[in-house]
Amino acid sequence: MSVEATIPVRTNIALAALLLVLAVLLLFIAPALGWYGGAGGVVLLALGVVATPLHWGLIHEGIHSNLAPDATQNRTLSRLLSVPLLVPFEIVRFGHLTHHGFNRNPLDRPEAVDAEPTLLDRVKFYAHLLFGTSAIELSVPWLFLLPRAGIRWSIGKIYGLDDPQVKRIRKMAETTFLDPERIARIRVDLACTVAMVVAALYFAGDAWPWVAAALLLRGVTISVLDNAPHYGTPVDSGQDATNSRAPAFLRALLLNSNFHGIHHARPNLPWSALPQTFVAMGARYGAAWLSMVLRQFRGPLSADSLQR
Repeated sequence: MSVEATIPVRTNIALAALLLVLAVLLLFIAPALGWYGGAGGVVLLALGVVATPLHWGLIHEGIHSNLAPDATQNRTLSRLLSVPLLVPFEIVRFGHLTHHGFNRNPLDRPEAVDAEPTLLDRVKFYAHLLFGTSAIELSVPWLFLLPRAGIRWSIGKIYGLDDPQVKRIRKMAETTFLDPERIARIRVDLACTVAMVVAALYFAGDAWPWVAAALLLRGVTISVLDNAPHYGTPVDSGQDATNSRAPAFLRALLLNSNFHGIHHARPNLPWSALPQTFVAMGARYGAAWLSMVLRQFRGPLSADSLQR
């Protein structure tokens, strides 16, 4: 069976439409109708947090060209979904695909420190855990307002470690991000994101802190979940990742991303095929999903403890 035939296109489009409507509700409709404030506002914020893994999951499908079988439709829908989540699609696509190709490289193991963790190490780790991924996704697109020479210089700074894997990623980044068409798409998406945030905060009036909180909490959710399946795994774990147990309702909200080990083994499979592949491969669960997420709060770990 072809990959195109296994992509649940109608379900993906229906979910995308639902999540875009939810984004409009959180950012524009709720403040306009006075729904924020008190218990109602808390419920709306919680709804936004709960829906974030599903929203990110669809963007993730787009990264792997599994959101829609047509390449143009896949990219367009992925970019559209990325704006309300403040996730620049072209940038996270590159970061995620290099994560697959160079899993646990020196820039992809935020919990690892050279020696026993110090207080400063812990402060840095928890800041990254809660805000790091979103901070990177919010800041990097602005570099693409620079001329191409400035973009090249920025890539050299970001991927400046003297490490063989990082050097290879740097060359890939230069090839990817110095492409004029891709630069133009990033700039357009940045303009759309800024316009959306400014408009949402402006029209929210006195409810602007609630809108800001909705954006912030969704960003924190993305950051906390980003490295959870890899936390504490060996630095030489290659394509290994944790498969975690989750009840059916949670698997639906996660878009089966709890089968993260299967996804790393078969990254071209759409989300709908992961449970069956897990069974067919005779794979095992490494932890319960919530336990896997919470274990990150143990803090940074020495690199020596992450050896096989």
